[in-house]
Amino acid sequence: MDFLIPIFNTIVIAVAVILLMVGLMSAPWPVLLSILAIGIWLSKWLIRQSQLQDTLDDLEGFDPAPFNPSQPLADADVEVSLPSSAESIDTTTLSYRGASYSPSQNRSATTAQDGENKDAPETVRSGKYRGGVWTA
Repeated sequence: MDFLIPIFNTIVIAVAVILLMVGLMSAPWPVLLSILAIGIWLSKWLIRQSQLQDTLDDLEGFDPAPFNPSQPLADADVEVSLPSSAESIDTTTLSYRGASYSPSQNRSATTAQDGENKDAPETVRSGKYRGGVWTA
């Protein structure tokens, strides 16, 4: 007898699901549309509740004591060391995204074109990009 009860329950649930699907197939479109609208609204509500619960879980260990900037933080030992003007910063080789390069120096050049001031120097810039040398 104990063996027949779960089998009977399974058969009843399967028949109920099949009848529900057949009933939905033959239901008029306003009923189907209202079921869809209720389902969308319910899913939005559940998502909102889930996000609210996640936020509450994140704030569980939050200390709401106000921050006073005049008092130093007791548990933070932060030391900032800035290079003095006597120390020279090594800029002979720089690195960008793992690629080492040396910075280019600006050179002055004069142009001898018609209509331009011959005494005005033009800045020529050059560099190296992906192995190729460029000038501008």
